[in-house]
Amino acid sequence: MKQPVILLVEAELAVREPVSDYLRECGYRVVERVSTDEATEFLEKGGVPVDIVLADAESTGALGGFGFARWVKANRPRTQVLLAGSVEKVAEEAGNLCAQGPHLGRPYHHQVLGNQIRQMLAKRRGKRDAG
Repeated sequence: MKQPVILLVEAELAVREPVSDYLRECGYRVVERVSTDEATEFLEKGGVPVDIVLADAESTGALGGFGFARWVKANRPRTQVLLAGSVEKVAEEAGNLCAQGPHLGRPYHHQVLGNQIRQMLAKRRGKRDAG
């Protein structure tokens, strides 16, 4: 079984580093990008198939978090998107954009984050097995 790949888009090193470390400890391959511009460029190159994008709803870059999530859904429909936000309105808009919710708040609670990613990957595997 291939190691699932998570693209983490987070500008703040103090947030990005512990989340990335945690996800790696959980057995995921993590690709880190600071902005939506860098993340879009990475996805356009297409060298590494990404299973899940985890991004701050208020990500830096031309697209911002929500615009980037829409771009991923339009250009990489097999890639799931998990947005996180610290403001209730941001989390609500993210929930409307992402099929699974996500209603994931910041700061990240590692166990909640891990559970959400496992559920998303299981759902993705189920769709692939059924298709």
